[in-house]
Amino acid sequence: MNKLMIRGAVLFFLLMVSQGANAIGWVGAGGICASGSKNTTQLSGYCDWKSNTGAYYGSGQSMNFSRAGNNTGDNKAYVPKSGYYTTKVYWCAYPDTMDTCSKAKGSVLLVGDRVWMEQAKSFSQQQIFNHDQEKKAPSAGGYCFTITDDDGYEYRGDMGYGPDNRGKFCGDAHRLPVEPPKCTFNNGADLDVQLGKLERTDIAVKSGTTTPVTKDISIKCDGNIVYNANMKLDFTPISVSNEQVISTSTTGLGVAVLYNGKAIQPGQTFPISYLPGIHTLTLGFEAVRDPAMAAADLKTGDFTASAVLVFTEQ
Repeated sequence: MNKLMIRGAVLFFLLMVSQGANAIGWVGAGGICASGSKNTTQLSGYCDWKSNTGAYYGSGQSMNFSRAGNNTGDNKAYVPKSGYYTTKVYWCAYPDTMDTCSKAKGSVLLVGDRVWMEQAKSFSQQQIFNHDQEKKAPSAGGYCFTITDDDGYEYRGDMGYGPDNRGKFCGDAHRLPVEPPKCTFNNGADLDVQLGKLERTDIAVKSGTTTPVTKDISIKCDGNIVYNANMKLDFTPISVSNEQVISTSTTGLGVAVLYNGKAIQPGQTFPISYLPGIHTLTLGFEAVRDPAMAAADLKTGDFTASAVLVFTEQ
């Protein structure tokens, strides 16, 4: 009996994260410190304040969104999920100060652009608005700002100074995660799938018609927020019964990779979502033969196949 030995289809798993420019945008009191300001410091291009001193700005203080800068703590601030967000600045009239200003006490002074932000990137790796803005403070007082999602939830980061380390953020907003979600697939190793010995006449000419070899891929997610990604399979295909499957080193033979019982096609993406903890992703692997080639014409012996399973964080 002539048999075809399958040594394995080796899949290389990559966790891919797109990168952005380090141009996040600065929020604060720009220009010259307004007359009547207290416990503020004039620096180059902006007016800083001294935390925990009751600092406040004078009426008419210039308030700015500037793309040419960033904020302390931006490298430790992440949105809880990828989506559209808007930056809002609240102004609080004196006797409220920079130490006491909050959403509840203030009124909205500046609203930024609605921009897409990715949960895998810190604020220092993506823009929080697209255009510069300037408005004058309507009175003496202080300010704080938030990042707001499309559902109306407002978030604050941790700048490492001021009351509760909030810095210029509003203390009565939801806290942002300080780390992105991190997941490890298959313990960081490549996946080697052994299909075993196959009789040529038993190899299917269409995926899903024989029993596949299944592999459970372990997924370990750390952090305290949900990991969201799109999964796709990159491979060199051959066409078998109107499906694209992974080509192999044996002419006329391919390997179908099954997710939820169906062969993954080139360019096809699947959204996945995992909470922190241990999870399992199950894939099936099935050898298939081009029906245009007779089973007896398949070369006997070993064959290999390879592909890349790509996870693009959202």
